[in-house]
Amino acid sequence: MSKLLPVRFSSRGTPAVELEGVLHAPQGAGEWPAAIVCHPHPLGGGSMYNPVVTAIARALAEAGVIALRFNFRGAGHSGGQHDYGRGEQEDVGGAVDWLLNQPVVDPWRMSVAGYSFGAWVGLSYAQQDPRVTAVAAVGLTAWHYDDEFGRTHELPGLGVESWQFDPGFMRSFTRPKLFVGGERDAFAPPGLLRAFVERIPEPKTLHMLPGVDHFFQGREREVGDLVAGFAASL
Repeated sequence: MSKLLPVRFSSRGTPAVELEGVLHAPQGAGEWPAAIVCHPHPLGGGSMYNPVVTAIARALAEAGVIALRFNFRGAGHSGGQHDYGRGEQEDVGGAVDWLLNQPVVDPWRMSVAGYSFGAWVGLSYAQQDPRVTAVAAVGLTAWHYDDEFGRTHELPGLGVESWQFDPGFMRSFTRPKLFVGGERDAFAPPGLLRAFVERIPEPKTLHMLPGVDHFFQGREREVGDLVAGFAASL
């Protein structure tokens, strides 16, 4: 079992935004590895209470990794407004700052994990912060890493700005990386995800789950265990 603690902290940026989160703390004493967990698109109903996000945070704590899931700006009781992935990277920065200031955290073992929109935001932030030692992406959607997909598939009703193709995305990131995808994910087609992972530097691991679409319904625990095993092994 893990301890659940409601927390509030500030984003980076000016003006800073106050954000709400839940800290999953392992039982016992010690200096724990840590992880931030980022939720899917809030305009599609995503929040820190998403079942995949919750399962990841719980599995991390059970594996001995202190985990912080939180609501991006404009979601739940966090302040500010949705910013299509720009300000949300400042939110991740604030979460990393806050978690690294906790005395029970091992500063050399800090991961950022995310699901869907949260995967893109978390990975985009991690490329800028050398304190992030590893990243895990669940359901990373293809708009970010495949130009043809981005030009031929319109993101349904969630805004365009954050989903523009970035040819340099993760191309120079040499820290450990985990990707988890579904073989039936229409937003992250397995062939495109495999090709993307092949193009980026080692170390990297890709797990494709058979019979699973973008929502990982009924497989949340399996996803959580994959991410937790990865973060705990660093």
